[in-house]
Amino acid sequence: EMKVVVREQLDYNLLSREQLKLKSRYRNRLSAAYFDYLGLDATRLKGRIGRQNAAWGGEGRYDGASGSFSFRPKWKASAAVGSPVDGVADANRYFVGTSIDADAITPNFGASVFVIQRMIDGVVDRRGVGTDLRYFSGNNSVMGSVDYDTIYRKLNRASLQSTLMSDGGMVTTLIAERMALVPVSLSQTLFFQYDGLQKQGVSQPRTIKALQAYYTLDQLRQFVRDNTSYFNHTMASVTLPLTNHWQVGGDAHLFRTGAIAPNEANGFASQPATGATRSMSLQAIGSNLYSSRDTQVFSVNTTRGRLGRSVGFNANNMTALNESWQIEPNLHWMRAVAVDSSTGGIQSTTVAWGPGFRASFKPRPTVTLESNLTLDRTTVKAMGSTVDQNTGQTIAVPTVSTTNLFTYYLGYRYEF
Repeated sequence: EMKVVVREQLDYNLLSREQLKLKSRYRNRLSAAYFDYLGLDATRLKGRIGRQNAAWGGEGRYDGASGSFSFRPKWKASAAVGSPVDGVADANRYFVGTSIDADAITPNFGASVFVIQRMIDGVVDRRGVGTDLRYFSGNNSVMGSVDYDTIYRKLNRASLQSTLMSDGGMVTTLIAERMALVPVSLSQTLFFQYDGLQKQGVSQPRTIKALQAYYTLDQLRQFVRDNTSYFNHTMASVTLPLTNHWQVGGDAHLFRTGAIAPNEANGFASQPATGATRSMSLQAIGSNLYSSRDTQVFSVNTTRGRLGRSVGFNANNMTALNESWQIEPNLHWMRAVAVDSSTGGIQSTTVAWGPGFRASFKPRPTVTLESNLTLDRTTVKAMGSTVDQNTGQTIAVPTVSTTNLFTYYLGYRYEF
């Protein structure tokens, strides 16, 4: 089986170049352009060449080649080589990698392992090893993944997710994950400020070779280690059916972002950890209450952390008037308070609310016309400051601003 796949997107911004700060009004993104071959014999030999997305290793879009074959039932070997599409300054990058995937080591357990190395300007950018683990038993599943860099001895990502379904239809999901805010790689160093070099009148280096005129490779890699901070997230959610038409659910999240150590190359002092941010939401979902195709969703959510707190409410309705027409009115409200992390005082209070309305019409089964109108009214109360002309002292002055934002779009969708 052979096929050619092309996916292209062109965006045009209606704002002027002056409003866009002289940035281009056009944005072109060729996400895929490849030739694909799939053998239909027992080996299932597969090959792909051109612009594509990495199936493992976290490389994203790249220009290159990939292939795989099954060397025994449910066991597959894969390899890939290519150059990442999204460039980093003027540096040249390419990668090579391989993986082994087993769908059924046991009837319920599967796993894969990979090794990948990316080069930049002739030196190692990153060297990652990782694994994905999968366990399925009936309606229950557990999945985990790890991506570790052996050059920097740093974890890029680790996650564990479990989904359990009871006989009564209750679904419980648990997630724990830890990931680097910026994946560890030598490429990071091309984004640092290097204040010391700028004070000497040296322009920003745009290749690793240019950086090595001022820093050793070991120093650059230590800059990456010092700049690594981690985002930690745990989540638990439960969905419970109450009747044939109603189900309720809730989820709780805990977020933490770690500190960043001082980095002489980056020109700023250490960044403290954010502390714990807690989020909780409750949902009620009703379906087919007054017709064969209607859905109601009501949700309440709240978030609290060191930098602020918020509470919000959303109500959405979807009603099918007939086989051709569908309407979706909605309403949202949110109140957020920003807090000064050093004093604990309130910096600003934001209240945003508004209705929305979406309608779709299908003149033919393959054609859909969509229209959406949304109103957002936002009021911000903040504490500003001014200088008293008589005493010369700085005094706090409350300010209030209100903005109204209307968003409207009309779309056409053709399915084939």
